[in-house]
Amino acid sequence: MNDIARNVKAARRNRGLSQEQAAIEIGCSTCSVQRWEQGKCCMSLQMAINLSRLYNVSLDELVYGKTVK
Repeated sequence: MNDIARNVKAARRNRGLSQEQAAIEIGCSTCSVQRWEQGKCCMSLQMAINLSRLYNVSLDELVYGKTVK
């Protein structure tokens, strides 16, 4: 798992959402969310923006993990 995958997973958990809930909110499959969180594939920039809005974190936090734990 890479750093971005860990940050995305941590941000989702901090918001108290399941992978399924996150997928529904941003309009993608649960499988996509799982793959992003496992570092098996990269999300599009638009999906990263959607996740940052949903999780209420900046793109920097998703990428670099500045405040995401």
